Amino acid sequence: MTSPSVAEPVRPVCFSALRAHGFLTKDIRHLIIDGRRRLAMTVSAFARAAGVTRAAVQQWERLGGTAPNGAHRPAVARLLEMSLDQAAPFNRGPRPPAVGPT
Repeated sequence: MTSPSVAEPVRPVCFSALRAHGFLTKDIRHLIIDGRRRLAMTVSAFARAAGVTRAAVQQWERLGGTAPNGAHRPAVARLLEMSLDQAAPFNRGPRPPAVGPT
């Protein structure tokens, strides 16, 4: 007869540590994609409303793409129905650690 396996106790989750490593942040790419879809807007319609080109929105939505610059952040935040404080960092998501001389 085999002995029952003993489960390890559940460790508490440190949300601040997860957030610090970028695991609880929703990057701007997903904010724009989800917000645009929620608003039932095409890329072209979102671009017109934000005062940018269609290519700019496509770049914002592309994995590894750019984020809206400071001049366009207020319009994007307004479209996504976010305050500027909520949208201020426009986090690009987790980044690999910097590698440099030691």
